[in-house]
Amino acid sequence: MIMAIARSCRQVCGLFTRRKHAGKESNSTPLKRCLTAADLTFVGIGAMLGSGVYILPGEIAGEMAGPAAVLSFLIAGSVALLNGFCFLECAGQVPQTGAAYVYAYASLGELVAFLVGWNAIAIRVLALVFLARGWSAYFDDVLGGHIRNFTIEFVLQGEEWDAPLLTSFPDFTAGVVLLLGSIPVVFDVDMYAIVNNIVLALNLAVVSLLFIVSMFCADFSLLTKHGFFPLGYAGVMKGAVAAFIGFCGFDAIALSSEEAKNPSRGLPIGLINAFGASFSAYTAGTLSLTVLTDYQVIQPQAPFASAFGMIGIDWLRYIISLGAISSMTGGILTNSYCLSRFVYPMSRDGLLPALFAKTNERTKTPIWATMFGTSLAAIFSVIMDFVSVINIIALLCLMEFTVVCSAVVILRYSPCTQSGYVPLDSGDEDTGDGSILEMAELKPPDQTVNELNALSNSESNESITGANRMHDCLANSPSDSSQSSILHLIKRHPRTAVVFSLASHFLFEVVLVALLTYMLKELQHLEGAFIYGVIVSGSLSLMMCYPLLVLPTYDAGLSFKVPLMPLLPLVALLCDVILIIQLDALVFGEGLIWMSLGLLLYLVYGVRHSLASTRFEDSTPNDN
Repeated sequence: MIMAIARSCRQVCGLFTRRKHAGKESNSTPLKRCLTAADLTFVGIGAMLGSGVYILPGEIAGEMAGPAAVLSFLIAGSVALLNGFCFLECAGQVPQTGAAYVYAYASLGELVAFLVGWNAIAIRVLALVFLARGWSAYFDDVLGGHIRNFTIEFVLQGEEWDAPLLTSFPDFTAGVVLLLGSIPVVFDVDMYAIVNNIVLALNLAVVSLLFIVSMFCADFSLLTKHGFFPLGYAGVMKGAVAAFIGFCGFDAIALSSEEAKNPSRGLPIGLINAFGASFSAYTAGTLSLTVLTDYQVIQPQAPFASAFGMIGIDWLRYIISLGAISSMTGGILTNSYCLSRFVYPMSRDGLLPALFAKTNERTKTPIWATMFGTSLAAIFSVIMDFVSVINIIALLCLMEFTVVCSAVVILRYSPCTQSGYVPLDSGDEDTGDGSILEMAELKPPDQTVNELNALSNSESNESITGANRMHDCLANSPSDSSQSSILHLIKRHPRTAVVFSLASHFLFEVVLVALLTYMLKELQHLEGAFIYGVIVSGSLSLMMCYPLLVLPTYDAGLSFKVPLMPLLPLVALLCDVILIIQLDALVFGEGLIWMSLGLLLYLVYGVRHSLASTRFEDSTPNDN
């Protein structure tokens, strides 16, 4: 009885942890490979700037960090860049569209992958709502507010809506803008790239003009009038969390891996260039505001227009509106593109309806996935007041990035990156019941066996790091029985050891950062319990990294390698945790509700229709 229950639990666990791998040599795709390094750069800029360059500097400088908002953007940009390196290596390991979703599928299993994809869809929908509403507001402002007044008077009979989560009036302009903005993405990726490049070039030109004009009118004494850190370190960190939203869109570059002409060259170039341009734009915008006006009188809703208005340069208002509209147009195009590239691979894997996985034979674009995503966002943009839930974007993005930081370590320590059905841990013992399998392109069994045999004989082709030699020394040196047992267990189950190491390290790291953030006064008063908690959690967090020091890494054939593995991904993970801890409890509650809905959808639909389940059933031999 107990054995039967254990076997059932193991099989259920196997459903949630089955993984997908794609060989690094795989180049076949139904999508059109047409994006150059320059196109990828503008894709990244469009996703990172969006409307943020005209809103975030005012919000962070005016309400969170004061003149030190520049440091908030520096911190957020640095953290995002560390995560970007992890995305690049994962893109080389798993060269498929879907970014964090497929990386999680390849390393942590189907359930985690579905939740990552579910969160990514929510992020892009909310981003589209935000951009469309902002586009509509700027356009209506240029027209003197006539659209809003007309809608309230003739559609609502003069009475505004007053209900939770609903806007004060139906914003039909926002919905129409989203539908029109999806047209280039639906019909041709080349068309999308051309339009995106034009509007973003205009946007960068406007930002440059604003910076130049502000430098001629600057009063640099405003930077220290109330002190450079008027709201202290806490204000800078709070601003860094908000600024991080502005850099979250860099994964749009990784999403383009199946449509890049030369992914191994284009993705790194696009990422570095996009980060440089976006960080420069955010820094220039923030500095422009803080040298034009006192941070205490910055108006977050229209920071640039109000700042230049205070010094008598009202003619810039129309140029600012033009730049904002072009920026948000690029953001709408790129987020529509990104949204469809999350829906498409999830549908291709059976976790969402298969209709959304269909591509047009002529344009080679996932038309149904794009139409579904933008239509959903258009409906929400007409009726939804997104302000009350916009902070959840930061949480969902940071959760997505923590998964990718873990995925890049797991993939680097995994000796098998070939396609086919193999055990979850190629170094673990086969359970014999096939409960935990790896899913990818189904190949004939003899071909898979040949690949695995060839892989086992190719040690000379793998990159043997200092950790390998450390492992050999430790394994062969005299030691006590407990150390030998631990080393033997780690060596026998390398993937399980790496996953357990990362999960434990993450949990103890969360405890450590939470104590240092929320119990700082108690620690300053040297209260024993909290000091003991910091020492224990910090020590255990470091000790959990032991398997990463004694196991070999495999990096042969990678187009991009994260330097200082595993140190850099662990530093990126720590930075993500620090930013997550800064968020309010209400945001965590909203995130938990959204994740629960995603889990319910997976249990009701995804787990039953998953392509992994179908292939597993087809490949399972008949017991009779």
